[in-house]
Amino acid sequence: GPNATATIDGDHVFVLGRHGHLFCFQASDGKEIWKLDLHLDLELKKPSWGFTSAPLVDGDRLYLNAGTHGLALDKGTGKVLWQTGKGDAGYATPEPVQLGQAKALIVFGPTSCAAVTTEGKLLWETPWKTKYKVNAAQPIIHGNKMFLSSAYGFGCGLFSIDANGATEVWRNTAMENHFNTCILLDGHLYGISGTTADKCLLKCLSWETGKTLWEQKGIGMGSVLAAKDHLIVLSDRGELIFAPAPPDGFKPAYRTQILGGKCWTPPAISDGHAYARNSRGDLVAVKLP
Repeated sequence: GPNATATIDGDHVFVLGRHGHLFCFQASDGKEIWKLDLHLDLELKKPSWGFTSAPLVDGDRLYLNAGTHGLALDKGTGKVLWQTGKGDAGYATPEPVQLGQAKALIVFGPTSCAAVTTEGKLLWETPWKTKYKVNAAQPIIHGNKMFLSSAYGFGCGLFSIDANGATEVWRNTAMENHFNTCILLDGHLYGISGTTADKCLLKCLSWETGKTLWEQKGIGMGSVLAAKDHLIVLSDRGELIFAPAPPDGFKPAYRTQILGGKCWTPPAISDGHAYARNSRGDLVAVKLP
């Protein structure tokens, strides 16, 4: 089954399984429209933890982080429009970006981060070689800046990007995202730093400088979302926490235990409710305050 969320586009649902099984289903009744096996049909190498990026829909195209620097398909038929090689893929979803006159994708691979045009041309590639080739957290794009973060002692960095390349602004080890992505809110980054084997910290960093403004214990390998000017934090033990997001400290306004077990998956928020699950498959819906 899939390690990533399905992508809904009108009456179509696109799902990529961890072994490379890609499906397009009809949303109304689950009828299969087309399918493709990335490993067998396209001879693409499976990453160590499987294909984990969500399919990205843009116009009539479907983009995947699969192969060396991604690939593009016709979303209606599954026909391959372009490929960039058969090497290892990373674990993050392709991120759309405008680089000058070029409409492009940021593709976070196992050893680098690359910019590829929507026609499959490689614009640039910057090295990002982490332990176990785990680059899983989404690149965060804001204006002409790009933030990357990986775990296992590697750390994070901010880059200025254009069609010609990525120039480092700062880099440190203050934020090490294992698989859950930071939130950028009002010039500050909020995220979980550490790995599943370490003592993790919830941290706040300055976007412009990378300076750590505060850190908080007790969240574990949880996740962070934002709604308006508040953080919504789910700890790895199932505690849901609401807190204002000022850069001067973590000051919870409300907290409640909603799940037990291991909670590594970020909750989903819709119509005033949070939907959360744990690794056992327990699912809970909570009305937000």
